[in-house]
Amino acid sequence: MMDVTTTSPTGSFTSILDPKDVSALDLAAAYTQRWEIESVFDELKTHQRGPRTVLRSKSPDLVLQEVWGHLCCHYAIRTLMWEAADHAGVDPDRVSFVAALRIARRSISVARDFSPQASDHGWRHAIALLGRRLNPTRRLRSNPRVVKRKYVQWHVKRARHRSWPQPLDHPEPAFPEHRVPN
Repeated sequence: MMDVTTTSPTGSFTSILDPKDVSALDLAAAYTQRWEIESVFDELKTHQRGPRTVLRSKSPDLVLQEVWGHLCCHYAIRTLMWEAADHAGVDPDRVSFVAALRIARRSISVARDFSPQASDHGWRHAIALLGRRLNPTRRLRSNPRVVKRKYVQWHVKRARHRSWPQPLDHPEPAFPEHRVPN
């Protein structure tokens, strides 16, 4: 199990004291996953709840209940996305949250029922629809260590940096239980 990095008012720190505790490959794989939580916040705040929409509840208990409702809805949509990716045999990152949200909303408004049971026709139909609306595979990215304006230590970004060597393969996931089978 990898250590958790904590942020404090004085900066970020970790309790990893021995460099032998975690391999460089594990750290590199964890680094590639670090923005996943930001994507979830965007899905919840911008797409699912709606931009500039505030919670309606007035008491702390009801605010907590409303937040749990949003989280349960997000979990159901993410479950639909995972099943669609599993059915299509692709990485779950290729399934669009916005498409899954729209399909779920449409299914609820038509059927007035959206249960994730295997025998449910609406659930299977949503999985099939999402499987046909996959996002393209993301290209592998690598950026040279340069800045846009000139500093003493780093070179100015130039056109030649656009041909910087790109990775040939995706890094292994930081946590083996999250590996997607080929």
